[in-house]
Amino acid sequence: MTFEEEVTWYELPMDMQAQFYKRAEEDSGKVLKDIKEVYEKLSNLPNELKNYFETFDLSQNELVIGAVDGSRSLSISNRLGLKVAVFSSCALILKNQKRIDEKYFVGSLKSKQRASDTTFSHRLSLYLSYLERKAALNILDKVDYLIIDGSFYGFIYSMLRLKKAGLLTNKMINLLKEIFDLTNKLIESKKVIAVVKRSNSRAIGAWLFLEKNDRRYCDMLDRVILTYLMPEQSIFDYRKLIPQKLGNIVQIYNQVASLALKGELKENILENAKEKAYEPFVSLNLDTKYFDILSRIHVKSYKDVATCEIEHPNLSIDEIIKVVSAKDFFNSVTGLPLILDIVDSLVSLPLGFTEDYVKEIEARIISAAPKTQLPTDIIKLLFFNMNPQKR
Repeated sequence: MTFEEEVTWYELPMDMQAQFYKRAEEDSGKVLKDIKEVYEKLSNLPNELKNYFETFDLSQNELVIGAVDGSRSLSISNRLGLKVAVFSSCALILKNQKRIDEKYFVGSLKSKQRASDTTFSHRLSLYLSYLERKAALNILDKVDYLIIDGSFYGFIYSMLRLKKAGLLTNKMINLLKEIFDLTNKLIESKKVIAVVKRSNSRAIGAWLFLEKNDRRYCDMLDRVILTYLMPEQSIFDYRKLIPQKLGNIVQIYNQVASLALKGELKENILENAKEKAYEPFVSLNLDTKYFDILSRIHVKSYKDVATCEIEHPNLSIDEIIKVVSAKDFFNSVTGLPLILDIVDSLVSLPLGFTEDYVKEIEARIISAAPKTQLPTDIIKLLFFNMNPQKR
């Protein structure tokens, strides 16, 4: 336990400390049991999976690589009689690991207090996606390849949830379609790849179920399986494991895994899985032309890192290797593209920045208020924090 961790423990009342220590002991036993179960399953994976790995050598290719990432308020301000949040995006270009260009884009979102935090948060994510796509297109012509953070169409799933809840407004639908069109342009360029950091892919478990009638792996993330099995400097291409005949095969097989866990039989499972995978596009009236061609790979760059999952617009394996084998492409500490780690650090907003931003608005209101002839009591009312215990 580090000194900082010790300090946080000692900030708690003694009785609470004792209860948490007891709970930690109980949880450690449960987690250890889970780890043993995972190890047993990993040890019994079929050896044939290793036949689908392709190794590559690091090259001296000096590509011009761009990356775009965004950041949003970690908290929502409830001052000024409004909900207020801020967001930002950064587009960075590297050549020979030297910055040759960087651009920043910012935005803010304001809403009436009556809007729920959940709806407001989904709107905020949508506006951030718009800012990121605009930033990506801004530098697309200046790079050999461009990396975006998160899957190409990741933004549509929360919109489906809002629609089902009856909370999707016409304004949000119009913005959604604009982001969708911008995303299609990125895919169409064949120069953009998407790094999926928080991957939920379980296509390998689905494949084991369909091929070997084994459901045990349907709840195990592909990233766990592949991090365990793959050697360094290797690629796993889903297209080699699963012929891409049905459309976006990774997303379809993810749904197969979910349905298998619910006990569904093999008969018609692929058809039902495709319907589930394509539901957001059908429900939101979005064309699936580019979604159909997307596929994914995993890259294990170094021995002691997790795999990096990359979504791509059906690029050839040779072109993929050209990118991932480029000089200093991966960060040996994180296993992610180095440029993405850099841009992530550049764009991150400080924890308390949203409140500071709102205070700046307040200061400007106070400065301009005498000219408006507004009652002082009304101006004061706007400055109250609607939830003073949460900053």
